Amino acid sequence: MSSNESKHSEPSERRSWETPELIGTQLDRRYTLGEQIGSGGQAKVFKAQDKDGNTVAIKVFDFRTFSDWKAADLLKREVNALKSLRISNIPQYIDLIEAPPFSYLIESYIPARSLDEHLKSGKRFDEATVKHILQACLPILSALHHQTTPIIHRDIKPSNILWDETLDKVWIVDLGSITAFRSQTHASTIVGTTGYAAPEQFMGKATPASDIYGLGMTAIHLLCGLAPWEMELDGLEIQYQNHLPKGLTKEMRQLLADMVAVQPSQRLATTDEVQIRLNHIPSAIYNQNETSSISNQIQYHPSKSLKPVQYKGISEGIIIGFVVACILICGIIYIIFENTIIPIIVMGLILIFGLAELVTRL
Repeated sequence: MSSNESKHSEPSERRSWETPELIGTQLDRRYTLGEQIGSGGQAKVFKAQDKDGNTVAIKVFDFRTFSDWKAADLLKREVNALKSLRISNIPQYIDLIEAPPFSYLIESYIPARSLDEHLKSGKRFDEATVKHILQACLPILSALHHQTTPIIHRDIKPSNILWDETLDKVWIVDLGSITAFRSQTHASTIVGTTGYAAPEQFMGKATPASDIYGLGMTAIHLLCGLAPWEMELDGLEIQYQNHLPKGLTKEMRQLLADMVAVQPSQRLATTDEVQIRLNHIPSAIYNQNETSSISNQIQYHPSKSLKPVQYKGISEGIIIGFVVACILICGIIYIIFENTIIPIIVMGLILIFGLAELVTRL
């Protein structure tokens, strides 16, 4: 390792906090908290039941741990975004309960594991599966980026992408870091996760291309089985290339390089550009019970290549030639005998015996 290369250190946990024993707690006589299913720097997530027995997810925020007003502002942004967005494959807003020093954000519950959980369980991702997951994430990010005021997620990483392998469906979660993309005249709040956050985010200059970077680093993590901070660092560039599988196509290698370029001007800027490049990667077989397709409700369907039907020992040309020959023979017989019945009988016999022979060859 050269002197200007070093390894990331794993990003330290942001300020942690202890919650009271919340399991079994009732909120506003409408929700009963169950097991904790997730946590982050600003919130802990619990599985819960509403009064009608429906399962929901509740994010619990403790304002006593917020270091400044910006943390509270991020919560406000998430609530406002969830209220206004009508995008499938992201959590849906249900309710907000304020009970100082806590705030409880109630969202739809998504019964799926994160990509991070899949990785920790020992799952390995091949190129076809990673391409498949990228194709599922792109329309969700595109829907965010194409709002009237474009929305940037700013924290795309394996733990924020849920994948139900059985249903073959993907969700992007945790909108607590989102920001509106405008002509930025000053730096915005610095958020993101080291290794997945694009370099410009640490200067408060996030753009839609910043989400492309995070998605690219997520794909690299899936393919390498290593988190970004577990790989060498040369300046601002994560040296992931030698950790990629040897059989990875050159097209996928180049796509990843263009998704995680350090300079935004050299990086793919939009989800459409990434999709076009994905379409040019040689088709690899994604096997999920032999046949599968991402079942996102967003209007986006990855293209599939269909293999033409092949016949055993006989081609379509022979079949066409046989039919033409029958017609010619019948025409000659008609000219010779000047009778319409004999050609019909002859043609019928030829077709019967001929088709019987063809069937045996199919």
